[in-house]
Amino acid sequence: MSYMPRPQAPALPAAQAARMDRWWQWKAKRDGILREAIARFNDGDVEGFLAKDAEAQALPEPDIFNG
Repeated sequence: MSYMPRPQAPALPAAQAARMDRWWQWKAKRDGILREAIARFNDGDVEGFLAKDAEAQALPEPDIFNG
């Protein structure tokens, strides 16, 4: 058998790549807020946890499909 390299996926169009980049930035920001919320909960700060959780839920998710 001969070795066949796996074909590479075509690059995303620039507009789609920009939308995906915005989504990943939103996700990183939301995940950071949620990590802080969990840390507050683990420290016994329930009010701080609820405030951070509400902040994370209030972040509008970017629409990656309709640009």
